[in-house]
Parts: sequence; C-alpha cells; structure tokens
Amino acid sequence: MPLPHFQQVQYFGFRMDSKTKRQRYTRQWKYARRSLNERCIGEQPSNNPIIFQERNNEENYTDEDIASVSESVEIGVSVESCSSGPDSVADSPTEENCISDTETENEMAPTSLSTFLQQWATKHLIKHNALDDLLRGLKQNGHPELPSTARTLLKTPIHITSVVKSGMECVHFNLRESLLEQLQRYPREITDGATTVELSFNIDGLPLFKSSKTHLWPILCAIHLPPISVFPVTLTLGPTKPTNLDFMEEAIKDIQELLDNGLDGKEIKIRCVVCDAPARAMVKKIKQYSGYYGCDKCTQKGTWVAGRMTYPEVDNLTSRSNDTFRAEMTRRQDNEETPVSPFLSLPLDMVEQFPIDYMHQACLGVMKKLLTVWVRGDRKVRMSAGQISNVTQRLLSLQKVIPSCFARKPRHLEDIDRWKATELRQFAVYTGKIVLKGILADQLYDHFMVFSVALSLLLCPTLAVEHNAYSKELMKYFIEKTGELYGEHFTVYNVHSMLHLPEEALAFGSLDACSGFPFENYLGKLKRLVRSGKQPLTQVVKRLVEMPKSPLSVEASKPKFKRPNNAFILDEGKCCEAIEEREESDDSGCQMLLCKLFEKTEPLFRDPCDSRILGCFKVQSRHAVMKLIPERQLTRQAIMVEKRDETIFLAILHEQR
Repeated sequence: MPLPHFQQVQYFGFRMDSKTKRQRYTRQWKYARRSLNERCIGEQPSNNPIIFQERNNEENYTDEDIASVSESVEIGVSVESCSSGPDSVADSPTEENCISDTETENEMAPTSLSTFLQQWATKHLIKHNALDDLLRGLKQNGHPELPSTARTLLKTPIHITSVVKSGMECVHFNLRESLLEQLQRYPREITDGATTVELSFNIDGLPLFKSSKTHLWPILCAIHLPPISVFPVTLTLGPTKPTNLDFMEEAIKDIQELLDNGLDGKEIKIRCVVCDAPARAMVKKIKQYSGYYGCDKCTQKGTWVAGRMTYPEVDNLTSRSNDTFRAEMTRRQDNEETPVSPFLSLPLDMVEQFPIDYMHQACLGVMKKLLTVWVRGDRKVRMSAGQISNVTQRLLSLQKVIPSCFARKPRHLEDIDRWKATELRQFAVYTGKIVLKGILADQLYDHFMVFSVALSLLLCPTLAVEHNAYSKELMKYFIEKTGELYGEHFTVYNVHSMLHLPEEALAFGSLDACSGFPFENYLGKLKRLVRSGKQPLTQVVKRLVEMPKSPLSVEASKPKFKRPNNAFILDEGKCCEAIEEREESDDSGCQMLLCKLFEKTEPLFRDPCDSRILGCFKVQSRHAVMKLIPERQLTRQAIMVEKRDETIFLAILHEQR
C-alpha cells in the first residue's frame, strides 16, 4: 500500500488533512498489532515478557481511539531523514523529498518511534537504566528494529573532554557554533528580519548538592529575540568558586570573534553582563559590596555600623563612568598590582553594561529582608503571631485568583526562607498591597508602598521611561525612611542599590530587559540534569548533548477566557472580565468576546501616587454592564480579586500578552 506523500507531514506549520492523518495512524496501529500477534504465535515467550494491557481485549480500533493516540504521540516519518533541506517540505513531491511507494510500513515505523522515544526520554529526564528496560521490552514485543541501549538511542557521547582552569574542571562550547544552532531553532521570519542580534551573558554559582560544597559555575548566553533563548558557553565545576578568571578566556575570545566578524551577515552586539553583586565584583575585579567603596555605580564611601557596611547617603553622589573605570584598571596594570578583568578587552561599558540585577537585589535582597524583619525582627517592627496568621490567610486566599502567567502561587509567610525570587516579586509588586493593608503598622505599610510603587513603575517599559525621575525620588525617600524606621544598620548595599535601579531601567527600557530571571530559570534546568554525585559535570554535558534541538515556539497559545485568566485592563483605563467567546467577529475579522465591563473605576490607593497610573483599580458590581469587545482590545492581563463589596484589578506589569 503506498504511503502518504511527504509534503502532508506536519512540520514548521505544514499540516496534513485529518482524513489522511487518521488513515495513516490506522495502518500503523494495524501493522503494530499484526507484528505483535505474529511474534506471539510463532515464537516462544521470553522469560520476562512485557504485557501490554491497554486495548488488550479489543480487536478493532475506532476512529476515536486512533485520534486519541495521535494527540499524544506523533508516529510518522522524520522529515530530516528524507528532505534535502527545511524548505523542501513545501515543494511538490519528488523522489528526493518523498518516501518511495515501494517502501514498506516496517521501514517507516522505526524512525518515528525512535524519535518519539528520544524526545520523550529527554523531556521527562528518564534515566538510562529505565530506558534500557523499556527498549528491551519493546524489542521483545514487536519492535526489533529499535536500538538496544539508551546510549545508542540518545546518541550519548562516550567521552567528554575537560580541562582544569581556575582550580576547576572546565568544559567549553564554541560560541559561534552554539549560537548558530540556537538561531536555527527560531522561525525564519524572525531570524531573516533581524540585522542585529543582541546577546547578554551571566556568570553565577550553582550549588548542586545540599551535602557538599560542589558548585557549578556556568557562563550562560541569552539571545534577545522573542522568545529569549538561553544556552551555556562554558561550564566549570569545583568545590569552591574559581581561584581566578582563566576559565573565561575561551568565552572572551569567542565573543570578540563574533563582535569582529558577525554571524551570517548579522551584527552581534552585547546588551549586558548580568550577575549578582558578589559575582559582578569577581568578574570585574573590584571591591566587594562590603568594602568602603563597594558600590560599582557611585563613589559613595560606606559607613561601618553594627558590624556591617552601610550607604545612607542619597544626594550629591558622583557616578562612576567607563572612562574612569578603565583608567583605574590601566593604572593597576602599570603598577602590576592585582589582575584586571578579562572583559576589559571587549568594547564594553564597564559600568553601564554591568547592571544591578533587580531579581537578586530588589526581590531576594530588599523584599526578603523586609519580610524577615516583619516576621522575626525587633519588637518595634515585628508583627504579632495573630497578624502573621492573618497575612498568611489572605495570601492563601489569593491562590485561586493568580493567573497562570505566574510561576508560583502565594504560600505561607512562615515559609519566607524558602520563597523564590518570583514569589518575592509577586508580593512586592502585586499581592503585598492587598494582604498587608490594615495589618502592618501604618508607617511601615506606607514605607513599603513607596518601594512597591517605585519598583512597579520600573517594570513597565512605558512607565519606566515616562516616570523615571519620579521613581528615583521615591527610591530616595524609601532609603532615607529605611534608616529611621528600621535603624541605620539596615541601609546596607542592597538597599542602597535601589537608588540606581531607575538608571538601569532608563538605559535598557525596563528592569526585566536586564534581569537575571531567564538565567535563573536555566540554572534550575541544569541542576535537574544531575542524577548522582559521580562526575556531575560529565552528566550535565551528556544530557545537554542528548537533548533534541526542536524548534522554538513563538506563537502564544490561544488564551482560555476562564478564571483566573480572564481579567483585563483596557487601554482607556476600564476593567473587564471576559465571560465567553462568541462566533461573530468585528469588521476586521477579530473575534468578539462577551465581557463584563466596569466603566466606572476608582483608584485602589492615592499615596504615594494615584494607583490608576499602575493599572490598580477598584470597581463595584453595580456599575458593570455586559458588552461585546474585540479580542485585540484585551491588551493587558490583570489579577482580579473579588471582595464582599468591591472588586480589585491589578494590571500585570512584568508580562504582557
């Protein structure tokens, strides 16, 4: 029986019709069933046979059965094995880009099943011994064509070559080759239209185990195309942090080569190097934040208070510049003092292009410190056990209203030590405004609101530019009041660095444009690749090689207009809740949605500014009307919190649809 023509295979947007797809899967299921029956009749059973109980008592498969299988497993022909290039799928069928009519179904199945197993195993991090058992069972039950071991299936390299640098085991990936590989995952319409590719880099330590000091120190690169893609350039492993910066040599050479020669006619630019404060001081070869001149953005001299370095001044500060930084490094080289940063060899602004990372310093630094003193601090600022319980109850009640664009839901305040950066950002920008009101002391609540509003302004690209000067004034006020409310010892480097966040948002467009969140997510993925304490670096490299280089998904999934994902802020400042989709469309063909529209809105708060600037509203149900609204007008998703006598809308500033 002839096979379907190759151009009908779904790939890069090309889709076969449903009837042909159903017929194809029916044939494959019948063949698999026949092969299994023939083996059971003609051969002696093995000592440990695998019994497939699914559909065991059914002889015929309906169309619904086939369709349900096709949704979860795509069994078909690998496009790469048959086409001469990615564009050949769209061409008319020929001998070169189609499967020959004389090919049997037996020759088609192995490639597709092997591909599926490879993708399934890497997606779910299946261990090799478990995959070996699965392959052995499949080979004994109708699939003798499959490889015998997981290493063969996943093309696991046998040897990984590493060198010792900076007192650590080091593996380097060529940046040009890795960048080309990543760009090939993007749709052609994105890469072809880009004349410049911006890259950012991250260097940070990652503890792999709780019971040892083993750390992974990767150099990561991010491509600033939608969506952001992160990949490793260098991986180093050791019991401590690197003794020097020799492990960066190969990466610096690769970056310089790309800056000089470009990539496939595209100009390569460096946006920034994102690090937390200790790592930034390490790679720049400057004083740590605990030094008297520990700020790498200004020249303020710190003050030693209660065993810690503080930076209380907010006015008349002298900013550092790239010229003064490089002049100081040149003087250091001439005097043969301490080594200098290898980044000096690159055309980088050594001050502006090493931004303060708000993930580490605003979320994990300031916000976590405030929560800690409210829960466990001095009696003057600490909440009582009853107040902590009330805040926790409010947080837990918000779990059901947090949209799916948030990685985590609110949890107990007692678990503050385990809160992640995304949870702290969620509290600082969104939920803290609601759960603390009326419980935290008024002075402390007003002080927190200054920080929350300033940070919120800097997260939105439009507001970060329009209200940049105002956010800077808010940060100044926040730092000054911090010393009065919590003591002079509280104005440490993390608090001081809030003064420089408006400058970062103005330089890069918003704080999210130069944050460590994409890199932190990737570090978590790297950590999950380690399965035991034996040769962890080799494990990580092998797992990375095994991963299939599948195309990146750039199309957002169709929104589901159900709670808690159906609240929106309209451009004219009105709030709405999408109720259901309608079949009719407007004149431009955009689908219409039946929405509960709140035309009359009030600010949620008026101090330190009118909350409507941030998209924070409160509305009342009696002012709601049902109205058909085009889907394209739902531009800003929101959190909707229903109370007894009012409903609160909080615009999501850090992520837009």
